Amino acid sequence: MIEAQGWISISLLEHEEETTSLENVIVKINELVKPLQQFNQYFEVRGMNGSYVLFIGLNHNHNISYDKDVYNLLKEIGKMANGSYGSVYMRFHDNEYKNNEFQIYKLARGQVSVEKDNLLSPCNPTIEF
Repeated sequence: MIEAQGWISISLLEHEEETTSLENVIVKINELVKPLQQFNQYFEVRGMNGSYVLFIGLNHNHNISYDKDVYNLLKEIGKMANGSYGSVYMRFHDNEYKNNEFQIYKLARGQVSVEKDNLLSPCNPTIEF
């Protein structure tokens, strides 16, 4: 099983605003997430108080490149909107080496990295008995 929950705040840097509008970036992001809309997962861009946030959630019985889809989406957002930031918590239940921990897919300053989690991991006993 694979599960993921996260958010990305969509933001342009000041020098990017000269050549790109945030609204155009949001249109492009919505085009990127459209093919990712499937049963048991969501990718939703919401406008809130003049800002935009991408909410991500998925829960599947098997990982069929869902983690790569999320990673690649974050990379594309980082290229289009270098001021974007946020995190997606991923857990790979079926992976014998990662099943007791979350990994954090972090987007900051246009770069995506995979970080170890120390808030919810180790899952047993931190969140499970």
